[in-house]
Formats: sequence, C-alpha cells, structure tokens
Amino acid sequence: MLSYSFFRISKSRRSLGVEVLSECSLSSEKMPPRKKMTREERLEKKRIAERLRYQRIKNDKDKYAQQKIKEREKYEKKKEKGVIKTVQQMTPREQRKVRKVWREKAKIRRRRLALQDISNAPETPPCSDSEYPPPPQNINRRAQAAQQKSIRARKARNLIIRKQEAEISQLKSAVQRYKKQIQRIKKPPISTPNTKVNSLITAGDKETIKKKLLFSEVITQQLNEHFSNLNTVQEKRVFRRVLSGKIVKKYNVLPKEMKIKPLSKIGKKLRLMDTKRSSRKNCENLKTCIVKFMEDDSSSRLCAGKKDFITKKGERKQKRVMLDTLLNLHKRFVEKTHIKISYPMFCKLRPFWVVQPRCDGRNTCMCVIHSNIDLMLKSLYNAKIISVSNYVDLLNQVCCNRFNEKCLSRECKTCLNKDDLAKALEKTCPNIKIFTVDDADISEKAAKLGSTEGIKTFSGTLKVHQVTGCVRIPNCLKLKSLSCFCDSELCRHFQLGTLDYPQTHRKFPLRVDDIYEASNSEDKPLINFTSQEHRKKPQKTLQHSLPTSIKTKIHKDDSKPSTSGKKTFCNGDFVLVKLQDKKTEYRYVAMCTGVEEDDELEVIFCKICDDTGKKFRINDDDISFIAWDQVLKKLPSPNLKMRGQRIFYTFNESIGVFERGF
Repeated sequence: MLSYSFFRISKSRRSLGVEVLSECSLSSEKMPPRKKMTREERLEKKRIAERLRYQRIKNDKDKYAQQKIKEREKYEKKKEKGVIKTVQQMTPREQRKVRKVWREKAKIRRRRLALQDISNAPETPPCSDSEYPPPPQNINRRAQAAQQKSIRARKARNLIIRKQEAEISQLKSAVQRYKKQIQRIKKPPISTPNTKVNSLITAGDKETIKKKLLFSEVITQQLNEHFSNLNTVQEKRVFRRVLSGKIVKKYNVLPKEMKIKPLSKIGKKLRLMDTKRSSRKNCENLKTCIVKFMEDDSSSRLCAGKKDFITKKGERKQKRVMLDTLLNLHKRFVEKTHIKISYPMFCKLRPFWVVQPRCDGRNTCMCVIHSNIDLMLKSLYNAKIISVSNYVDLLNQVCCNRFNEKCLSRECKTCLNKDDLAKALEKTCPNIKIFTVDDADISEKAAKLGSTEGIKTFSGTLKVHQVTGCVRIPNCLKLKSLSCFCDSELCRHFQLGTLDYPQTHRKFPLRVDDIYEASNSEDKPLINFTSQEHRKKPQKTLQHSLPTSIKTKIHKDDSKPSTSGKKTFCNGDFVLVKLQDKKTEYRYVAMCTGVEEDDELEVIFCKICDDTGKKFRINDDDISFIAWDQVLKKLPSPNLKMRGQRIFYTFNESIGVFERGF
C-alpha cells in the first residue's frame, strides 16, 4: 500500500500564526466513509454557531450597540417594504395567528425563566449554634412570586369589600332617613263624623256613647238658648254665620231656625248683585258720555305734536287741550245731556288725556298774553271793580256773540253802543292810566317801516353780523361776518372792512349802541339809523355810498314804563336757562342766536367740560326755542380759549348748572 501525507491548516491555529503539519500515513487498511449530515443536523449546527457568535457580540458593548442599530435599520426597511406588518395593518385572521404564536413563545420564555430562578444550595449546611435545623435553602422564585401575587389580590379584595360595606351602611342610613321624612309628610287619616260614629257603635262601649250623646245634647240646647236671646237681625245673622260651614251643610244637622236664609231672588238673580251690576253699568255709561263730550272739538282741541301724548297705566293717548274751564264745561255738559252730575264727580270722570292749557306749554291758547289778561281780570274782580273774573264772561258782556268777528271788531249794530273796557275802567278807576293803540297808530308805524323800501342798498350789508368799535377812535367801525369774543383791538377774524366817519360832533361821540341796538333788526341797513335832517341833504359818496355823518339817536318816551316786561338780549349773549320737569328743575348755559316772531328766544345750549362749572363748549346740535320766562339771568361775557380746532368758553365764576347725565 502507498502511503500519502496530508497537510491541514486549522483555522484556529492560523489565527495564532502557527501552522501545524499533520502527517497521516496511509495504512494498508481502508478507512470507512464519513457519514453524511442530514438537513436538520446542519441547521442545528448552524443555529448553535450563530448563537455563539451572537453571544460573543453581546459580551462586547460596542459591537452589541452596533448590532442593535443594524437590527433596527433592518426592521425599519422591512416595515417600509411591507414584509413586517403592524397589528393595525393585519387582518383579523392574521392577528389571531400572530397572537397564537406570541402566546406559545411567552410560555416557553416563562418556563426558561422559571428554570433559571431555581438555584441549588450547597450540600454542606453552614455552621450554626441553633438547635433547630436550618430551613432548606432551595428557593422556588416562581412559587414566591405566586404567593406575593396572592397576597396583593387578597388585599385588593378586602379593600373592595370594605368599600362596599361602607356604601351599604350609608345607603341603609339614607333609606331610614327617607322613611322618616315620608312618615312626617304623610298626614294621619282624617276621620269623618260618620266614621267616628260607626266606630263607637261597633265598639259597643255604652259609657263612651253616653258621654258623646250627652255632650251633643248639651251643646245643642245651649246654642238654642243663645239664639233665642238674640234680638236684632244682624246678631242672628252673625250667629248663623259662625255655625255655618261646609261640614254642617254636608250633614244637615242644624235646625231650620239657625240655617242661613239666602237673599230673595228676582229673575234668578240676587238683588244685591243686581244692584251692584246695574250701578257699575250706569257708571261706565256715564264715563263714556263724559269722554265723548270732552273729546268733542267744541270742548277740546287735539294736539298735533309728535311728543304730545300721555301714558297712564299702560294706556297711551294723544293729548287734548280744553278750550274752556272745567266749571263751564260742566255747566255745558249738564245743559246738553240733561244728566244730573256733581262737579266733583265730573272732574273725577274726566279723561286723563284731556288737560287744561298751561302758560309754559307751546301750541296752546293759554299763552302769556291770555294768562296776563285773566290775572288782571281776576284782580279787578277781587277788588270789586268789575263783575266778571275771566275774559270769556267779559266778551259775553261786551259782545253779542264772542265767536262773531263783527262783534269783536265793534262793527255789530247791536253791541256797537256798549262801552268798551277801556272807557269802563277810566270811569270806575280814574287812577289807572290806560294806553290804547288805534288803527291810526298802526298805519303810521307801517308807513314808517315801508318808507325805506325805495332806498338803494349797497353790497355786503347782509354779510355783516357784528360791528365793533373803540372808544379812542369813535368814528371808525369794524365790520365782521361772524361774531366772536376776542379782544376787539387784536382780533382779525372774519373782517369785512371798516367804516370811517368824519367826526363832526365832539360832544356826542359815535358808539356802537347808537348803530345797533338790541331792539333793532339785523337785516336793516345802516342807512336807516341816520337822522331825518341828514336824509334830506344830498349825501357824499364814501365807501359804497355810505352816509357822511351819523347823529346819535335820541330815544323818546324813555320815562314811560315798559308794558312787555321782557329783557332784551343780543346775539351772542350768554344766559342761564331753566327747564322744568315734573319734580325737578334743570339749569343750562345757553347762547342767544335770535328772537322769533312768536315771542320766543332761539338759543344754542352749551355743555359743561369740567367739574368746576366754569368751562363750557357749544353743542351745535342742541338748538331750541325757549320762552322769556325760562331765562333766569344774563351771564357775563366769557373768555375764549382755543385748543386745536375746538373753542371753549371760560367764565370767571362758577355757574350753577345741573345736568341729568353729569
């Protein structure tokens, strides 16, 4: 046999850099063939090698960390490709299958961990001086964990039981409390008289029945005795009322004498109720007649204002003003309707929306002039000078018909010869001085006013709203298109120019009051204020044909008393105005802007701007017309202050104003 030499290089030895030569001599005998490994053996061998390799990697921290990163990256890639699915992505069948595998693996893992927890104690026990043998050292971790789990479960169970017992006791106490409340709420059963009698008869107690019958008999006789002693019908009726009631009426136990007799019925209605209903119905009919009479145009006039209404108890009515006094209206109502009604009842049933005219109310016939006439006539009547106390009776005495225009204008032949009031007063009261205005005086005044129509006006007259002058230069007037309260020497606002006059009269220097007075109209040209002798002379042209000289106007009849009794206000004057409410009087600062024909003053109200009551500003939207008696006093001229585009007016003293919203 030939012998061969085989050389094998081991992998482990190659890693150490050592090569070992193995010689195998061929023997003459033939070696048996190597047994082939099955597939399962190869896979098992491969798994063992893989576990060893993974164990070596786990022993090295750096390699183990890198291995974890690689495994995580592989997992993410498989997840992106869809190889690995999450539980949400799986179908219900796949979920059941995967969970079954997980349960099996968990069982295997628990068994493996249980085997690892069991540790064998050494055979030789440790030395101990105790007489008792030492406990066994073999510890079953799994049994110990089960015991701890059982202890925790028992504690939780006991806690739940204690909570349930506390809740049960609480509910039991609540049930007892509610039972007690229901017991208190429930009323004891009411025993009727029949029930009590039946119970007594059923019981058969003769003594009790005897006492009850005796009591009822005694009470009955005593009541009859008292009822027989009553003398008046009213006392008997009160006695019957005390004994009457639902229970007595139900069992019908009273004798006929003590029963309350109903009122006699006539036509199935009680007399008393019928009387009340008829009286109420008559009162309603009477009130309807009075309302109809007062709403007649001959008795009252309807106010057409938007705010002329009265509300009472939720009923809103348009205001009506009486055309006569309530006393005269009562007389007319009795004469017209032939209904006998007293004056107090007539005033009581008067509709609330028909009111008497007031002096301070607008759009009423009770203006200041009529009120003054009534007051004068009443004073004359109280002094026993005349026999009438109001202007209606006076007109009835002087005229045939006070509604006839001819009678009022003294053209009626029947009442033409009657003495007028002025002559009657002159005869009876010679000490009273009476001034009369006839048609001739009116015509003369109209002729004087119309004589200026032919005079030619110059351009710019209507633009002049203020004329100012200086004492040191009396013959020079400054014309302004708008009024302001700045210093006259330094103000340059709204100027239109100046009017220069030659100073011919040193004794009477030219003044602003001589040109513009409070009583003069603003629309009249300046040429109207020249004297008559200068008007007759030819005038020289000077700045738009203005007069060359102006004399001071001499006021005539200055000694005569004023009949109007009103103060004069100019445009731009500040006044203190009062506005009357039901119970409160409000005071405001206002600036005069004009005088109307119906004796009203046009003002624009000012709004207070500080707490001192000295600083005000004009409210352009608050313009109103007030009566002369609403002006309390004229205020001094304020100081003008500018803040940007706003104008403020400051007074030296505090003004006593009262505003609702302040």
